[in-house]
Amino acid sequence: MSIGDKSLREDEVDLSEVSELVDFLIMQDIKRYLPAWVREALGVNVDKLGRRVVEGVGEFDGYAEFGDKVIVAKIMVTLRLRDVRDFVEKVNRLRQSMAGKEVIAIIAHVFKGRGFNKAVELAKANGIKIIKHYGEEDFEEIT
Repeated sequence: MSIGDKSLREDEVDLSEVSELVDFLIMQDIKRYLPAWVREALGVNVDKLGRRVVEGVGEFDGYAEFGDKVIVAKIMVTLRLRDVRDFVEKVNRLRQSMAGKEVIAIIAHVFKGRGFNKAVELAKANGIKIIKHYGEEDFEEIT
């Protein structure tokens, strides 16, 4: 392989695979510690937020029901406006289908992405909490 050759040898690691693995590990870390934040900040006693597909609504990274409350979460490494738009649509469909229950929606992230300020405004306007994860049980509520 010459210096100018950008192709990878078979035994070299593809950086996109490393990036995907790091993203996965960060998201797993958020998911592990998010229930503690929900208990402390919202007073809702959940032990786990499991992935759930709600028919006619879509998939949620975290989902739990506790009495008349439904907690849903979007977990991401980088918060981007387009992702918030998609989540807002899902949450609004869920709220329509869950008449009589309070839907508490949360987006947990680590890094700011494109359109971060607009994303925060959109989430706030739709009653969605955005929290930044710093590690383990260290979260900061943005909205």
